[in-house]
Amino acid sequence: MSVWTRVQTKVLNENVDMGILEEALNDLELSLDKTVTRVENSYGHSSVTAGLKYKGRNIDMGIVVNSKKGITLAGDTYRSGIVGDNQADKLINMISQAYQKVKLTRDLELEGWTITSKNVDGKIVLDRSEEHTSELQSPR
Repeated sequence: MSVWTRVQTKVLNENVDMGILEEALNDLELSLDKTVTRVENSYGHSSVTAGLKYKGRNIDMGIVVNSKKGITLAGDTYRSGIVGDNQADKLINMISQAYQKVKLTRDLELEGWTITSKNVDGKIVLDRSEEHTSELQSPR
């Protein structure tokens, strides 16, 4: 059954890098539609910063960016195809975990690590290995 909700997580509560968020959403087959400013169905409605698309189709959900650059997920998961009915908490946690994976991967790669990720029992696991680079010296 449809339930209109608004949910947040501590990870996405402030200073969200929208580039990282979009990459994380892409990992979940989600994307932002910045032309959508309102999501609604017969159970509720919300003004949003961007609507969400799942596998290229608009769904009854969107994100609201707050003054601290944090996000709130607003809408109805019913018939979204992403998670079950009334599981907005599960969806925001999936987005939060994907966001953390992308952010951590970027940070570690900047420090010279090679990162691979895999899904183990429904959880994202990152493996890292140090890159060794050697500089070529010109002959004298």
